[in-house]
Amino acid sequence: MNFLSPLLLAGLIAMVLPLIIHLINRKEPQIKAFPAIEFLRRAYQKNAKKIKLKQFLLILVRTLIIAFLVFALARPYYQKQSTTQLEVGSFKADSAVIVIDQSYQMAFDLLSAPDQELTLLTHSKNQALALLDEHQHPMALVIAGAEIKTPVSEISADFASLRESISKLKVEPITANLEMAILEGIDLLKKRPSTEKRQLLVFSTPAQAQRLEDRFKDQLEEINLLFVDSRDLLDQPEKGFTNRAVGNVLLTPSPQRGNHQWKLEATVWNWSDLAVKQLPIWVEVGGEIKVKSLIDIPAQSQSTQRFYFQVDDLAKQSKIEGTVKIAEDQLKLDNQVAFMIEPQKKINVLAINGDPRPTPQEDELFFFEKAISAKASLGEHFRLTIKNGDDLENEALDLKEYDVIVIANMAKPSIGLGQMLEKFVMKGGGILLTLGERVEIERWNQAFASFLPKPLRERKIAGDASQAIGERKLAYFEKYKETHPLFSFLKYAFGNLTLSSLGNSKIKEYVLFEPVMDDQSKTLIELSEGMPILVEKNIGQGQVILYASSLDLTWGDLCLQPDFVPLIQNILKTLTQQSQNQQMLQTYYGKSIQLEINASQAFYLINPLKEKTPLSTNQKVDKTQRLGFYFVEDANGQNLAKFQVVLDSSQGRLDTIKANQDQNTQPGSNEGKSSKLAQLAPRKELWHISLLLIFALLMGETYLMYQKLRAK
Repeated sequence: MNFLSPLLLAGLIAMVLPLIIHLINRKEPQIKAFPAIEFLRRAYQKNAKKIKLKQFLLILVRTLIIAFLVFALARPYYQKQSTTQLEVGSFKADSAVIVIDQSYQMAFDLLSAPDQELTLLTHSKNQALALLDEHQHPMALVIAGAEIKTPVSEISADFASLRESISKLKVEPITANLEMAILEGIDLLKKRPSTEKRQLLVFSTPAQAQRLEDRFKDQLEEINLLFVDSRDLLDQPEKGFTNRAVGNVLLTPSPQRGNHQWKLEATVWNWSDLAVKQLPIWVEVGGEIKVKSLIDIPAQSQSTQRFYFQVDDLAKQSKIEGTVKIAEDQLKLDNQVAFMIEPQKKINVLAINGDPRPTPQEDELFFFEKAISAKASLGEHFRLTIKNGDDLENEALDLKEYDVIVIANMAKPSIGLGQMLEKFVMKGGGILLTLGERVEIERWNQAFASFLPKPLRERKIAGDASQAIGERKLAYFEKYKETHPLFSFLKYAFGNLTLSSLGNSKIKEYVLFEPVMDDQSKTLIELSEGMPILVEKNIGQGQVILYASSLDLTWGDLCLQPDFVPLIQNILKTLTQQSQNQQMLQTYYGKSIQLEINASQAFYLINPLKEKTPLSTNQKVDKTQRLGFYFVEDANGQNLAKFQVVLDSSQGRLDTIKANQDQNTQPGSNEGKSSKLAQLAPRKELWHISLLLIFALLMGETYLMYQKLRAK
């Protein structure tokens, strides 16, 4: 017998209260000899034993009432220890493999009691250990975690090693590849003699059981595949394993609502056959609840909740962590997702206009200036200074106060300007180069030779050269380097970059590059004609991006596309290495992530425990072994990139079989090649029996009190 609330058994101490009260009220009689009533004393002695017996029974009844009341509150239950877990019908295995799932879904609490927890993994471990004690057949263990592990390399009677391995199992924040674990178990069983009765026993969630039962039912050769079903352990088995989980969280500034305002959109999953109404959800920042709400979620679906909140003390800190939370259910691991708020630094931009015009719409930088204006960027994130390229030689330039230099359609840059820009980018500055009809290619190759991503060759009119210019087919953006942080805003919005409005832009003319081999130069966007149109190159500690066409309407209409605005803004952020600092990349626990870091010196990975390790030169983090925020810094402590390791809450479905379905008989099973759901021994609660006994004892006490009063 076990208890759902064992701590309440401390109330059994109250059983001594009736005895203490009896002893306190008991008075020792004073003995005085009185011959006249001697005959009465002798008569009383005859009934003394009956009176003491009634008093004893009364104390016992009151003590038992307290005991059974405590038992009822502690919710006792009985569960038969299964001795047939390796059986299907009358079949018994000669050899077996136990597969235990370590996925985060196995942290589901079967009891839902406030003062006691029994996770699905803990119960699976208990059942597996009981099997080792009850069945002295050769066995093996396969662990489905971040990696597929077999503590014992073959099926054997090494029960001590199996017990030790099972006892150490803990939930891992991943969704394990259970299919690979089952295949590993099948391989182990196939090494046993075919004359043996072989069994593969799998402990996982019902959703995994149904999916993999269908997957393997026709592929087994004389191996019995058995999935353990634990629905009967639930308080309400008819509802199955229900779960609600917080999914993606998108945090963006919201300056249009006021200073220090932020917008947060959170996705919440409902892995249940019943819709959820008014589920509490709230946002915490720095341990303080900023905003609360209620969310409705359809059955087996998701909903998105939008929040607006203000963070006033952000300027005092480099970053603040927050959390989106929902009301806890029986799987607590996916009831919250963390996020991070960082202050946005203003980017100082110096734009050198090579083709200024009196008519604003014809000016080279007209659309560029509009794209980074406070209205377009929803806040003053850029501080723009524009200088005339023709007057630049007569003006002393101090580039120290700028983060990005933009050279737009400048005709004849000087060698001196090129040297200044080279020093600027070597020290960590960013340069954006754009071309146009005024550009003299040879002069550019001379002045900017040290930092041009690719040498310029010649101007090209898009389309087939054999056709007249008016009849030629214009070029358009076709291929993107999607892993580059420059396109993170489009990838989130559209999923596929080809769906963005950038692909609608028509390019009439552009500049070709010399076909030179340069490992440092990367093509970010390629035209439909197969030619690069946007390229980048890391120079020293800085970066240069070259757009091979014009920013105005002379050579194309990119500036008229809606996504031109975020493209230009992200180019500037990329050149100042803020795009990765502000864009929080995400990956799942145990997965690898490829970073794009614009730095040539050594850099280090800092995990959520603040441990610093050198990052490989390929900028790839192979395995993420802890949930939380990771940062990449250079030797000077400058933040180069960051990413977050989260749970894959989209895999939070625990149960897919309807409650009214017969779970003991699954379609497709047959003799010799079978897979079934094994029902664990059901839990029988006994608290109602305690209440019946209390009622009976109260009736008994009433009768004893009646006899006592009648005697008086």
